[in-house]
Amino acid sequence: MSCLFDSLSYYFNVKSDIIRNEICNYLEHNAPLFDDIPTNVVLDVIDEDYIAKMRERETWGGGIEISAACNIWKLVIVVHSHHMKPVIFEPLDKKYLHVIHLLWTGNHYEPIRTANS
Repeated sequence: MSCLFDSLSYYFNVKSDIIRNEICNYLEHNAPLFDDIPTNVVLDVIDEDYIAKMRERETWGGGIEISAACNIWKLVIVVHSHHMKPVIFEPLDKKYLHVIHLLWTGNHYEPIRTANS
């Protein structure tokens, strides 16, 4: 399983394969990711089989999936790294219910566990 989906699972208290499926469904329906650009426009540039590959359990998720999660669950996701300043992902409508924090080590995501999370 992908560490990104496992990390999101920590916050949502839902199995990571369900989170992966929800995100892939969102991407498959061409919902916008960035500034009203349909998902298919973004993914066609990367790989025409992107969503099919992302549905495979061994495929790692990244920024595209984080952006989709923000839009699906109305979240701000802050990705921290020891190598750069935090990257903030927001839902397109800028209305959000929660803020969660992930640590990116360069090849692994981990939830940042706090007393409140």
